[in-house]
Amino acid sequence: MEAGALRRGAALLLAAAYVLLVARASMLWLLENSALKPLGYTWLRYMRNELMAALAAAVLAFLILRHLEAGGEAVLCAVVPVNELRRAKSRLAGMLSPQERERLVLAMLEDVLSALRNSGVLPVLVSPEDLRGRVEGEFEMLVERQSGGLRQAVRLGNEHAVELGAKATLFLPADVPLLRRRHVREMLRMGRRYRVVVAPSLKGGISALLRSPPEVIPEVFSDRTFAEVRRVAAELGVELGVYDSFYLALDIDTPEDVREFMYHGEGTRTYRVLAEMVGDYEIVARR
Repeated sequence: MEAGALRRGAALLLAAAYVLLVARASMLWLLENSALKPLGYTWLRYMRNELMAALAAAVLAFLILRHLEAGGEAVLCAVVPVNELRRAKSRLAGMLSPQERERLVLAMLEDVLSALRNSGVLPVLVSPEDLRGRVEGEFEMLVERQSGGLRQAVRLGNEHAVELGAKATLFLPADVPLLRRRHVREMLRMGRRYRVVVAPSLKGGISALLRSPPEVIPEVFSDRTFAEVRRVAAELGVELGVYDSFYLALDIDTPEDVREFMYHGEGTRTYRVLAEMVGDYEIVARR
């Protein structure tokens, strides 16, 4: 059943519960009126089952709405490309060993998946490696036969999302550990007005791209992705909204990014992993 039909059903249940509760209020008024009290008792006798039905309808409507809020039906997918772990984050080689960089990538990915949990969005991970069992959380796993770069990974994830029935897709990098559920929900709200919502990164790229429908604009990735996305959307006549958030814009690629993250990332899995790996390194000492 579609989410819209479930919402309409919940609204009807709430309306029915409201009508029956009004009837109950009328019955109580009759009981308080001495002249009409016999009529009130008669009404009570016949309305008892209806009042129980009103309570049941209200509870069922609440459960339906909670189900939709928790993303019980995936109508939107988040495409999250993950690079080959042994090659990831090479610019951090002077700070972290290959094993530590791999651990960092998985920690950041878990923070991203945590933000997507209960948001109504189904994560689709695209990677040359099967990450099932490596990270916690529920997600679709799409293993690339051959790594073809970011654009191909996003295209493959987008196509897979469409096959799953997604009406929209949200591209998210795996290295934005400051992402929170509220950021996802705010972008989805913007998506009700704009067919494309883009979040800029601090380096000229993008940290998120919401497309509704998923093929509304093609995949565009370069050193100036943010500007390119705006250009392509304008050329195609697609209205675009910009979601500007520092927390979403900060990805981790360099030691400077790590240092900046440590000022803001306390409470995340990535922070705990970095603090454990770097120990009393200056990026922690300078907080």
